[in-house]
Amino acid sequence: MRVIVTGDRDWSLRPTMTTTILKLLIAEHGPDLVIVHGGARGVDQAFKLACQELGIACEEHPARWDELG
Repeated sequence: MRVIVTGDRDWSLRPTMTTTILKLLIAEHGPDLVIVHGGARGVDQAFKLACQELGIACEEHPARWDELG
C-alpha cells in the first residue's frame, strides 16, 4: 500500500505523532507500506524521519517547479 502524506511546510508534527500514525498504518495495511512525500520541510520531513526510525520504505518526489511551473 502506498500512502501519500502532504501538509503545511511551516507546520511540524511532534515525532511521537508521526511515529504513532505510521504504526497505525502498518497495523492496518501491513509491512509493505510505502510512504510517498514531496521532500519539503514540515510535514513531509517529519514523516521521512519517522519512516527512517521505523524502517518503513518512503519515496521522495520533489516538485519540479522549474520544469512545470
